[in-house]
Amino acid sequence: MENTDFNKFEFIKENGEKIEYEKLVSFHSKKNGKFYMIVTDNTKDEFDNLNIYAYYMSNNFNFSPVEDEKELEMVNAVYDKIQEEC
Repeated sequence: MENTDFNKFEFIKENGEKIEYEKLVSFHSKKNGKFYMIVTDNTKDEFDNLNIYAYYMSNNFNFSPVEDEKELEMVNAVYDKIQEEC
């Protein structure tokens, strides 16, 4: 059966492991010109919160995890603002 849900996709890790994610939100930052995507693997942490992950599109069109602390704060702020508006 073909996947017709365009918000679900697989990332393949460097070790070949496939992880299915669901896109929660994506946005483009005018400040730094990067395209970001916030996703979940639909697992929960020990406090029953949904685990979410932030990625950015690199110059070679691959997605890489956001690791810079200031950049991660900005992505979290955008996500929180979107959640408040929903």
